[in-house]
Amino acid sequence: DLYTPRWVKGSGTSKMGLCPVCGEEGKSKWFAMKYSAYNYHMQYAHGISAATNRPFDPPLQTRIGPPSGLKPEHEKLYGLCGRCDTWVPVEGLKDVPVKVPEMMWWKHARSC
Repeated sequence: DLYTPRWVKGSGTSKMGLCPVCGEEGKSKWFAMKYSAYNYHMQYAHGISAATNRPFDPPLQTRIGPPSGLKPEHEKLYGLCGRCDTWVPVEGLKDVPVKVPEMMWWKHARSC
């Protein structure tokens, strides 16, 4: 179980959970449990599903190509989803730096 916090403090609206992944990296990061901050952090910073308590499945295959209708200079990395058999952007489609490049894939994996 990689999702459940190892330490919890407070109760009700002030209840907070310590991220187990950040804790192993030597960082103590607490997130509010009531307002889904902990859930959002685990899913989109570490790719760990709240439903399964495990990491999201990786793409079956990857390819580089432009999104449909865009010029080749907009090439990005796509992953093949094993559940819906669709090519999904693994990285964001915009050419801007991001902190977590896999976030687009994890968002798809969560909703698929």
